[in-house]
Amino acid sequence: MSHLFFTLFCLSSLLVLGNACSTANKQKEEKTKKEKPREEKPREDKPQANKPVPPSSSTPPLENYSPPPGKEFDLVRKALHDVDTTLASLQSVITPKQVVGLKNCGNTCFINAVLQVLLNTDYLRRYFTHSPNPVINHSNDDAAKITKAFVQLFHNYYAEPARRFIDTKAFIALKDAHLWQFEPGEQGDADEFWRVLGTNLHEALNVMEQKIPYQTLNDSQQADFPWLKAYLIGREGHSLFSRVIVPYVKKTVTCESGSSNIFYSPGNFPMQVTLGKSSQALPELLTEAEEWEFNIAGATCSDKSKVTKKKEEIAELPPAPGYVAFQLKRFSATQDSSGKMQYKKVETPLHFPLQFTFKGKLLSLYGVILHSGSFKAGHYTSYVTNADNHWYYCNDETVSSVQVEQVLADQKKAYLLFYKID
Repeated sequence: MSHLFFTLFCLSSLLVLGNACSTANKQKEEKTKKEKPREEKPREDKPQANKPVPPSSSTPPLENYSPPPGKEFDLVRKALHDVDTTLASLQSVITPKQVVGLKNCGNTCFINAVLQVLLNTDYLRRYFTHSPNPVINHSNDDAAKITKAFVQLFHNYYAEPARRFIDTKAFIALKDAHLWQFEPGEQGDADEFWRVLGTNLHEALNVMEQKIPYQTLNDSQQADFPWLKAYLIGREGHSLFSRVIVPYVKKTVTCESGSSNIFYSPGNFPMQVTLGKSSQALPELLTEAEEWEFNIAGATCSDKSKVTKKKEEIAELPPAPGYVAFQLKRFSATQDSSGKMQYKKVETPLHFPLQFTFKGKLLSLYGVILHSGSFKAGHYTSYVTNADNHWYYCNDETVSSVQVEQVLADQKKAYLLFYKID
């Protein structure tokens, strides 16, 4: 799904390139000074694999997806089976419980905030700590190298004995070399980094032996969700990452003639949520169809009339065990009467519950990324839960235990919300 994922990443986050770790009041296009590294040196990181233990009774059963019959989807069925077999084998794995800090290597708070959530995402943690040498797809060399560094980061993070923080400079060096979207040493946006890293993880963990060739789809194929889902998996590949993370969305195009066109596609990860002018609750916002402005394949009118409205809504969450993330649109750009662009940060408080039911599934909060500061400059931190469901506040090298009430009270700073699908 790399092309779709990367397109969605590029279009959704162009406005927030300037929001990062520096708190200096500068224009976002200016280069920022690197943050001064802390003087304390971490101990040497050594990988350590974890051994399987007896199954946990709280582990949810896997939900299986069977694509429509047809020889063209044989490889899709095999890929689905391979990934679900891996997930089933991880149900018996119980992982370490520590949460440790991540060294700030100079304007890397946006990276550290994302990594803390990924390092504490249950099934990714089970997979990478239990698999010292996971099978890497080398069709994309950049993705393969950054994923190997990511795997090493997992082993360093959960190595015993636990340390106060680990050094991330090896991972940052590979990020600088292979993720061209981010300038070395410069500030960046957590949402952008999440999308780019996720795209690379999917590419490197893709188990499809051969992808289905691209074809032009007609309206009936685009509206046939089971068929289209199988086609998209076959065309873009299937991985443990996409299996547990990526939702599907239903897009409705309304035409000037009064007709409409419906099609489906993999959703953003995270899914975008527009904030209103007054305080609202996340479940309420998710019941409203989101308007999108971008030109995406399929967003046309069959009768050649003008598109007047484009809406999208979540059609299907990843099956359990899975996860869904929401990006709150905290940054906006508007054009004033003189044609000058005005940028601002949206600080509308949002109530996000610890648990709620959506699309027939129970969602449980396990991670929050916060942004403090303005549109021009700021700092990223995160809240995460460990394997025992204790909450921690992560601010680069510093990690402190917190109560869940503190997490839920940070309604103005919350930027990315991460929920486990039970």
